[in-house]
Amino acid sequence: MAEDDRKPKIHGAWTHNSYLIDPDNLTAKKWADNGKLTAHSNDDGSFEGKLVFNPPPPGPSEITLLVEGNVSAGKGTDPSSFKAIGKGQEGLADVVYQLSGWLNNAEDEVRGSIVNSGKDLAKKPVGTVGYFILKKD
Repeated sequence: MAEDDRKPKIHGAWTHNSYLIDPDNLTAKKWADNGKLTAHSNDDGSFEGKLVFNPPPPGPSEITLLVEGNVSAGKGTDPSSFKAIGKGQEGLADVVYQLSGWLNNAEDEVRGSIVNSGKDLAKKPVGTVGYFILKKD
């Protein structure tokens, strides 16, 4: 395998799911319905894209977050890492989410934590933490 083939990338279409954990009942529930991330990667490991959600009525027909991030190759037994920020668009500029996680290249997925550092679309308090999964389509 060539050196460039091992560089982790976030490119193409991905399905996004996020969950909130209820520590009192040790259960998880959906934070956001399925979203679609379409990302374009750069040679330096950075990427940008759009994460689009289609919430049920009576809300808006579409919610878009602009996503910018970076992936870094793991070393030894350490997995490749993922960091990104998603910012709201079209009247939602105060909506901000920070994602941090790890790539599982064998499964074409990313898993990690998500925190709202701005207004939350689901009206959770600033600083709410959950987890997310990105799966390559």
